[in-house]
Amino acid sequence: MGAQVGLMTIRAESSIGQLSDIILTIPAPTPKITGDTGPPSIQPMGTLFEQGLLLTLDAFIILLMDRCDKQTDRMFARHANME
Repeated sequence: MGAQVGLMTIRAESSIGQLSDIILTIPAPTPKITGDTGPPSIQPMGTLFEQGLLLTLDAFIILLMDRCDKQTDRMFARHANME
């Protein structure tokens, strides 16, 4: 279809990484991968990756808001509450 694939991952050389057009590696340890996956952590499972992903995506949204001249209050008015 011509779409580009962007990936945020711990392991850029994964199978989906090989198909991606742009990759952002978030260094974080995980028990699923052997070898160096980033700084050590006492947090369980992939928690450090999830936290790193959250901060990265928040920063990405802030940059997009700035580039598109969008304000938080206008975005919040269109935000769906699924609770």
